[in-house]
Amino acid sequence: MNENTILVPGRFAVIHPGHIRLFRHASTLAKRVIVALDISDISTEEIQWRSGALKGIPYVNQVVHYKGSLDELISEFKPRYLLRGTEFQDSDFPEVELLNKYGGELIFSSGTYFYNSDRKSTRLNSS
Repeated sequence: MNENTILVPGRFAVIHPGHIRLFRHASTLAKRVIVALDISDISTEEIQWRSGALKGIPYVNQVVHYKGSLDELISEFKPRYLLRGTEFQDSDFPEVELLNKYGGELIFSSGTYFYNSDRKSTRLNSS
């Protein structure tokens, strides 16, 4: 497991202040913030635009692409955390099994709270 890495997946069709807050929070949990852009069903131009916008965010260290499944990226980077927004906390994620194999953890956050995959919540400093 890479203790210094956090993986933040998503489509990021519109990058908004909530994403910036999420990336900033991710940077407090690990030294290396990798944003995984889901490129399923989007054009090359849109991939380039979204990737460029994400790379310009100061809390993001690297942008990688994937289609649908995160398994390959999780196996490659073995992040300590996989971070998703709190709006997804009631969804099922098959990657939890792969994370559990090496001690990684799925967490949910809006940047002020986080929820681990056991649905326990903790208040975080939002500054």
